[in-house]
Amino acid sequence: MSGEILGSISVRKESIVKALLKSPYAVKYIELFFTPNRLIVAKTAGGWKTGGIAGIPFAKRNAKKLSLLSPEAILKSDEKNFAIPYSDIIEVEMKKGILSGKIKIFTGTKKYEFNIEKRKFENHLNFVRSVLPGKLRL
Repeated sequence: MSGEILGSISVRKESIVKALLKSPYAVKYIELFFTPNRLIVAKTAGGWKTGGIAGIPFAKRNAKKLSLLSPEAILKSDEKNFAIPYSDIIEVEMKKGILSGKIKIFTGTKKYEFNIEKRKFENHLNFVRSVLPGKLRL
C-alpha cells in the first residue's frame, strides 16, 4: 500500500444475484481506500468487458495496482473515482446479512451503499472501527 493509504475494502455496488438479474455484466467492483483524512471510492472492474463473475480477477488485479499509487493518482485513474472527506461522513452503518454484508456511508447530502463478502465482514468491521471509531453503527 502507498504510504498515505491506511487500508482498503473490496466491495460491489450491488449483490451479484441482483445485478445478474439485470444483466450478466451489471456487477461493478469497487475498492474503498481509507487515507488519514478521506475515503476514496475507486472502480476496479465492471461493464461489458469486466462485469459479472468474470470481473473478479480483474477487480483483484486492479485493486492491487491502485494500492501502490498515491491517493491523488487513484482519483485520477478513472473519471468515476471520487473522495469523501471524513469530516463529511456523518455515519457508517455495517450489517451482516444472510449472503453478504453491507456498508452504508451517510454524508449530509448523500448515502452510499455497498456489498461486502460475508466471510470478510468481521475483518472489515474491525478495520472501519479503527479508522472511523466515532462514526460506526452496527
